[in-house]
Amino acid sequence: MFTMSGNLEPIDGVLATAEGRCNSELIRLFECSTDFWRDWGRDDYEAAFADERTECREIVQEKTPFVLHRLAVASDRFEAALAAEEKLRGILERYTKDALEPEIDGTRGLLLHMEGVRLAALGDVEEAQSKLMKADDYLLYWGHGQGILKMYNLLSLASLMRRTGDDRAADAIYQKVRSVNAHFAEMVTEGDGLEGELGGP
Repeated sequence: MFTMSGNLEPIDGVLATAEGRCNSELIRLFECSTDFWRDWGRDDYEAAFADERTECREIVQEKTPFVLHRLAVASDRFEAALAAEEKLRGILERYTKDALEPEIDGTRGLLLHMEGVRLAALGDVEEAQSKLMKADDYLLYWGHGQGILKMYNLLSLASLMRRTGDDRAADAIYQKVRSVNAHFAEMVTEGDGLEGELGGP
């Protein structure tokens, strides 16, 4: 929640708590993910793609491709964004083959969200909105961190609606999220700003 809102101050405490309680692989994933979110918070979208960050990119791409996709879109690396989507699509195919629930719907929702974000940055707002709406259908408010993504996806959709002048629909979506978690809704909209991710004015 802290990372998606742009508020990274509590993260060091979370990492300190994880030390000694989680395995080294998970700790490294946390560290790499946090570093990428710090890049985002500084608007330094290029840093994540430096040669010395190769190891972290590989770790995060394998486990949590969302943050790298976000940085790729923000830095106009649309081939890298597509690669992240393709990676997630492969994970989805594996989950589907193995009939792993609820991973299937959650992963499909994440993929649709990522596709929508990329399309929005490319200026295809109508198709982007369609993707984000479909993503919401697959995401739940509970389990595997989906609730956070579901709220974030809805706030992304509201941001796009504001861009097209549909303030009434955007306000309705914002209030829907706020009714679930007012603190999160306020942190996201007042934090790093969704416009930086979705493109547009």
